[in-house]
Amino acid sequence: MICIGELNKPLVIETPVASADGAGGSDINWTQFTSVWAKLRPRHGREKLRAEAIASNTSHIITIRYLEGLHPQMRFVEYSGDEARFFDILSIINVDEKDKWLSCLCGIKSA
Repeated sequence: MICIGELNKPLVIETPVASADGAGGSDINWTQFTSVWAKLRPRHGREKLRAEAIASNTSHIITIRYLEGLHPQMRFVEYSGDEARFFDILSIINVDEKDKWLSCLCGIKSA
């Protein structure tokens, strides 16, 4: 069980919006869905060699209060000053199927 005091990270949830790019395709833009308080904890980390540079891929578990309408196409954003970290939602678990908590497995990528 999670204690409410563990929700100590303010995060923004963004949803993708497709818009025409003028060449018959579309661009993906992100718009704010809502903001939440979350428990953010690292799950594991890996480093890979890509194009002669090290890229890290770290998975996190983000736990929030139950939120209707959250889906894996969305992402979490953590803002810190002028910096932002983006967490792609890989899967969503309705903890104990009680509509109280959502536990989201997320991945971030940085180069």
